[in-house]
Amino acid sequence: KPYILIAHFGADPAHMGKGYGKILLNYIIGLSESKKLPLVLEATTKPNRAHYEKYGFKAVDWVAGNPDWVLMIRNVGKSGPGKV
Repeated sequence: KPYILIAHFGADPAHMGKGYGKILLNYIIGLSESKKLPLVLEATTKPNRAHYEKYGFKAVDWVAGNPDWVLMIRNVGKSGPGKV
């Protein structure tokens, strides 16, 4: 099944909290919705997982021995409130 993979997503600590990531993630979500393709990413910490859940991502699998490292999917039009 086709999907859009967010392979790497992070910020330089000096620029965190300025909204750049939020703008980019909302753009990618819009692209996903317009193309009708789900988004897929890996989160490696509990705070990151909680952050992506705000955007409608759901954890669907995890790395054995490390439950904080999860595979997350945001289905088109079905997951969460959309823009945050």
